[in-house]
Amino acid sequence: MSVIDDDEREVAAFPGQRPPRASVGSHRIEEEVFGKAYDPKTVRRIWAFVRPYRHKIYLSVLAVLIFTATQLAIPLIIGWAIDGGMVAGGDPSTLLWAVLAFAIAVLFNFGASYVQEMQVGQVAENVLFDMRRAMFAQLQRVSLSFMDKTEVGRLMSRLQGDVNSMQEFLETSVVSVGDIVLLGGIVVVLLSLDPWLGLLTLVTMPVLFVVRIFWLPPAKRAFWAAHDPTQLNRQGNDIGTQYRSAIFYHNEEQRRKAEEYKQRLNAEQVYDQPIVTEITPFTAFYRAEDYHHDYFSRNGNEPYCAMVVRPKVEKFKKVFQDKLKNPGK
Repeated sequence: MSVIDDDEREVAAFPGQRPPRASVGSHRIEEEVFGKAYDPKTVRRIWAFVRPYRHKIYLSVLAVLIFTATQLAIPLIIGWAIDGGMVAGGDPSTLLWAVLAFAIAVLFNFGASYVQEMQVGQVAENVLFDMRRAMFAQLQRVSLSFMDKTEVGRLMSRLQGDVNSMQEFLETSVVSVGDIVLLGGIVVVLLSLDPWLGLLTLVTMPVLFVVRIFWLPPAKRAFWAAHDPTQLNRQGNDIGTQYRSAIFYHNEEQRRKAEEYKQRLNAEQVYDQPIVTEITPFTAFYRAEDYHHDYFSRNGNEPYCAMVVRPKVEKFKKVFQDKLKNPGK
């Protein structure tokens, strides 16, 4: 494992000056708890740790591109075999060439995947080790007043949880490059095979982008703010597993983000009690019965709605007033 000298690493992280006093976290539940979506200064400081291993990064990116190319080639090879060797009057030798091409593509696919996983894993582990050494060295230099004012849990979250998140970021960022290239390649292949059918297949993508960019971030904040995630199998006086706090994820990325959000809120002590929200795979969606639709709007004067539902609705409106179409209603 390659190790960079502590002094060199700290100089890279804080060029020309003593590292400033840190300000670790806040008690806010807003998105600011997680920092800016992109901060050039932070990226430059991170690059100081990644730079010694940039050649491994370049190699892993090349491996990802080869892996992506073979992923795109496999269905084309299968289509070539069907259209050229299995139709009436086709050339039987086409099947043999197709099998050979398929085998070569699979071998390159496996080799590129292996190289990418090994290189990215090594870089992530080395950067993690170097970053933790620099952070603990910095911790020895901060003032005692800082230690008095900072909760231990919040500080350890930065030293442990945040660095682990950085490791996951490094391990997935290179793969994300491959995913982007793969998506672009799929679009090109679809349009080249049949432009009209390709456009029909892609017509829903703009809608998905809009939902992902504009709807998901406020929906995530609304989920945590609209209920009490610290109560197990209950919400106030409503008791039972049907009242549990839960997140159902569709893929590994959603699971990772939900776990990270939950851990960060616990570390920031946003709630007085630990969060007990369960994070489990999505299995099925059950549509509510018709009489549950717009229940509060149609039954707002009933005792349950007045005593239990209305405070939650008012809290939601207060927190997300800027998102409401009719704030006065």
